[in-house]
Amino acid sequence: MRAKSYLYDNSKYSMMITPSEFMYYLGAGAYFTLMFLSTTMFADILPLSNHTLRNAIRFTCYGFILVKMMLAETFTLKRVAVYVVIALPILMCYHVTGYIYQLDMFMLIVGARGFRANRIVNLYFFMSMLLIAVTLIALAGGVIENRTFTRTDSDVIRNSVGFIYPTDFGARLFYTSLAFCALVGKRYNLAMLGIFCVISALLTVFCDARLDAALIVIVGILFYLNAKTRFFKRKWIERMLIVCVPFFFFLSYFVTMSYKKGPFFKYLDRILSKRLMYGYYNVWYTGIHPFGRHIYQQGHGALNYSSWAGYNFVDCGYLQALLEYGYVLMFLVLLMFVLITFTAIRRGQHHLAIIIFMIGLSSCVDHHFLEFWYDPFPLLIFSVIPYAPGYRKKGAEKVEEPAAEAEQIQKDIPAPKGLSHSHDVWGQLNMIQKKY
Repeated sequence: MRAKSYLYDNSKYSMMITPSEFMYYLGAGAYFTLMFLSTTMFADILPLSNHTLRNAIRFTCYGFILVKMMLAETFTLKRVAVYVVIALPILMCYHVTGYIYQLDMFMLIVGARGFRANRIVNLYFFMSMLLIAVTLIALAGGVIENRTFTRTDSDVIRNSVGFIYPTDFGARLFYTSLAFCALVGKRYNLAMLGIFCVISALLTVFCDARLDAALIVIVGILFYLNAKTRFFKRKWIERMLIVCVPFFFFLSYFVTMSYKKGPFFKYLDRILSKRLMYGYYNVWYTGIHPFGRHIYQQGHGALNYSSWAGYNFVDCGYLQALLEYGYVLMFLVLLMFVLITFTAIRRGQHHLAIIIFMIGLSSCVDHHFLEFWYDPFPLLIFSVIPYAPGYRKKGAEKVEEPAAEAEQIQKDIPAPKGLSHSHDVWGQLNMIQKKY
């Protein structure tokens, strides 16, 4: 199987998938499949919540990633220090709260170091499309059921389409549409915008997932503007994109904590399906701590819903992460998104900056932004984001692909036959990237 190089889009300079990439794909793919199916009605017929199974998949994923890191990377004191600085608050959070998903995300992020960004998004996109198709086929064949819900303020029927809740299906389509946009980039056209609008309309009619439907349309419009205009290359727009996630975080916190300050916020809360109310009372009851607290959450998508405990769910991704993981990890998360956006803009990959903007916007009303099985884009923080073809920074020479040099290196380096420093991610091919 052949795929594009880490460094060059030109298929002339393609190379085989390296052993370390293959190992990462196996580990991340197994984990992704487990967590994806846990959000579908397969969870009702398969033991996907079994702790033994989950830990087996988790440690298998860890094992593949650790072997990849030990055999295919070199470790400097600076890199180890960065890993330790990130890992310590994660482990402290796990000790305080018992949440382990942030540790899973950490392993997947550091394991993706050195991989080309589009390879990671490719893995997510095609696995997501495959598993969506499997879910829909199982639904059509009667293997899994279609759960239906009715809004309390109307008689509108909401179909979950084989997933545990309509908004889970909506979020799945939203993040998959972002992955599609990341892969097509400037090739986005009017026909694709039309398809996005059709998907949004169907999502509204069958699932009544209005927020996700609106977000998908906004994604389509922004990417059409990016493909046909230079609007997002304006300096003030670039600066806004870089700080958009911290801005949305503070805006969400301010609006939520203003819930009881007047009729406007009560009206806004009705539009947002009581998101402000649940966020406000959870902050008031639990408080915000350095490394978080374990909070009991139960949404209507729970298969074993307890009517005694009642509904309690913080839909705002920022507030949920702040409550569960604490403000230390929240600061690292905000910094991570800022660095991804800054790198993408500096290298002319404005479509990635738009994607981070949309993730930041959706996280005001959606809680999936730190869940890899929905959102793969945090994995790009240590990956290789190359310069866009022909991109020229202000006051700098035009960046050209070093075709002759790349061709010579391709001739000099044999096809990968095993895990070794010279043949893998940290070999000679990757060294060229440092010059550009």
